[in-house]
Amino acid sequence: MSNPDISHTANEGLRAEIHDITIKESKSKLTSVDFIIGQDVSKSQSAQKKDTLQITFNPPHEISDDSSFTLRLHYGYQVGVVKVPIKKHKDIIIDARSLLSEAELHDGEIHEWHRAYAEAKVTIVVRLRTASGGVRAPSPTDATELSPTTDRLTAICPRFRILVIGKSGVGKSSLINKVFGVEKASVSHLGPGQAEIEKELTSEQNKRLILHDSRGFEPGEVDTVQIAQTFIQRKVNALHIKDRLHAIWLCFEIPWAGGRLLETGVKDFLELKTSGKLGTIPVIAVFTKYDQLIDRAEFELHRQGIQGTSKEDIVERAKQELQEICIKPFETSVGDKVPYITVSTGEGYEQTVDDLVKLTFSSVEQHVASEPSITIAIAQKVSPRVKIDASISVGKAGYWKGLASGTNFVGKSLKSCLGVIHIDIVVVWAFDDPHGYLRSNEFRTLMYSLVNDLADPQPQKPNRTLTAGLSMVGTIAGIVSALAGPVAPIVVPIVAGAVLAMWLFQIYRQSDDTLRRLMAYIINLTLVMQNIFWLTTMTEGRPITRRLIKLAFKSYQESREKTQVHNDLYEYVKQAGLIERAGRDGVLEKIEQLINRNRIDSAEMHSLKDRISGIDLLAEDEPWDVENDSSVRT
Repeated sequence: MSNPDISHTANEGLRAEIHDITIKESKSKLTSVDFIIGQDVSKSQSAQKKDTLQITFNPPHEISDDSSFTLRLHYGYQVGVVKVPIKKHKDIIIDARSLLSEAELHDGEIHEWHRAYAEAKVTIVVRLRTASGGVRAPSPTDATELSPTTDRLTAICPRFRILVIGKSGVGKSSLINKVFGVEKASVSHLGPGQAEIEKELTSEQNKRLILHDSRGFEPGEVDTVQIAQTFIQRKVNALHIKDRLHAIWLCFEIPWAGGRLLETGVKDFLELKTSGKLGTIPVIAVFTKYDQLIDRAEFELHRQGIQGTSKEDIVERAKQELQEICIKPFETSVGDKVPYITVSTGEGYEQTVDDLVKLTFSSVEQHVASEPSITIAIAQKVSPRVKIDASISVGKAGYWKGLASGTNFVGKSLKSCLGVIHIDIVVVWAFDDPHGYLRSNEFRTLMYSLVNDLADPQPQKPNRTLTAGLSMVGTIAGIVSALAGPVAPIVVPIVAGAVLAMWLFQIYRQSDDTLRRLMAYIINLTLVMQNIFWLTTMTEGRPITRRLIKLAFKSYQESREKTQVHNDLYEYVKQAGLIERAGRDGVLEKIEQLINRNRIDSAEMHSLKDRISGIDLLAEDEPWDVENDSSVRT
């Protein structure tokens, strides 16, 4: 008796998964194409490639091997540059079996099926699926989705847990609001004692943060240090990383000359840390309201009748006073066992807050664990360098490793490989993106378009103007300044990229062009995210728009940095042999090197922000796909 599980023939029960259909017209009279199967009709869209129409399916459209579908071609006649539609149409009927047999698909491969008809040339991107819907894979890994590394890391530590200690009025609320983007109402003082420090403060505005708030150690309150010690020791020794305390900010307002920095209770608390009784939890001393110290230094110089004082003179005077009233007494008390930093949340002092976040990130990574360091990088809103550092850390822990050997990508399409890399980077930057634009197919298509030409064995001849032209900051400044005039749409190659992206459906293979594309995609996306970050600082934290994303993309696309990155990748892949690239993971080192080389200087961007502060980047959003003649495609 035959086995019922294998009674069908080789081609029975299979399905064709259609990803994309491209129609190249033969007689230049085609106006649109309908994909018709049963009652379902999908309309074509024009591509920027001349005389080409396209139908893209997301998710892919599945048809059984015993079915067929119709491509209905609609025609028109030309009047100048306009095609006027007429009622005439022709049908091309395609049998699904021809897609499966003539394409000779094997084990889940994606293939381009070509057929020339009298009316048009048709290209279909098709993939074989089993009757059960699972993709037949060359290896067990192909049947499983690639899981983002950020999913694993944030499952271990979904929220960054921080204790902020300091007297009322020291500036804790302003600091938390600045760093983590929560409103002041969300950071409330609940009163003294144990109930205050035990309370978990959370906010819907930032779900990656848990705050514990303590009003510090007032003279005469002998129990407050003991309460803090008990709480910290319990949290430091919690079984799970997510339940542990990850960092402590001990906040002091910079005193006036002659004022006292360290009260008795503060000294007792610092003694707990320096003696090791608080474990390895990072404690960072934060001297707040540095801007007021600068103001005092400027006033004092003027009071002394010193004329012609420069900004540098004022800063130097403030540093001298800071050394006397803060740093010297603090180091005398604790030595070098507790790091300290000076901050202000005032305008013009953004770098001080950035430095605090960087110090916290590095301390948590070194003394606690990598997972909470990634979580603070996601939660914080002020430091692009920490976002980049965390993106690199996530990549090293996940899919940036072994790109040359394909360790993580065996049996996967390049679209899947780039997809999981894309998600990991976007998650770390954590922009306010309520519409999901950064995860959209349109934005991914933009990013694909940047690496389309990297399949060529030789780099394109560098554009001399571009190579020696504007940096990313200069390009941003030029484009943003142009927006100060009449509002014009930002044109990007959204449709052209979709037409050229057939390589995305190929299965990963070890090759120079695959390696160049993967490396370039990582670097390009990281640097575009950097541009988006700086543009969001100019929009006062409002949700990002397609227009802002396109501006960030175009600023990178037209910058000399992009050209140099791609040329460097060509040179690296050409010179480095496969063994060298895969041996010590030189690919990962090269990616990190090129990202670090192209970080934007914060001071330069803050200066640019001051120059273009009057321009509203979010005056009106616009569609992704905008024609070169500035009309919007409908």
